[in-house]
Amino acid sequence: MLALTKCKLGILAITDSRVIHITVATQDFPYAQIGSIEHMKSFLGSDISIFVGGRKTIIPGIAKEKVQEISDLIRAQIAAHHKGANQSPTKGTDVADQLVKLAALRDQGILTDEEFAQQKARLLQ
Repeated sequence: MLALTKCKLGILAITDSRVIHITVATQDFPYAQIGSIEHMKSFLGSDISIFVGGRKTIIPGIAKEKVQEISDLIRAQIAAHHKGANQSPTKGTDVADQLVKLAALRDQGILTDEEFAQQKARLLQ
């Protein structure tokens, strides 16, 4: 976990591989899918907007003193992810193939649901 901050509607978590907005309906934004982000400070509060596939998601109510830091951290993670993706273009395919194999092992009863979840989490980090 790189950062964790409260926002108006829950918690915003920034990990090595994704941004997670934890609320009643948790949203997950892998860096590979984020096109861009922006932040806005206003009198009423600060927001971060995440753009994924032409869709804008607004995360409202981030502390004014933290919004710039959080935005910069997310941008740095996006850049690092894209740099790594350019160096290893088959990594995403490898992960997807491994997930399919793990699911098959689970379906055959070789792995328990808990073991599958642990291995899936490890692969997606």
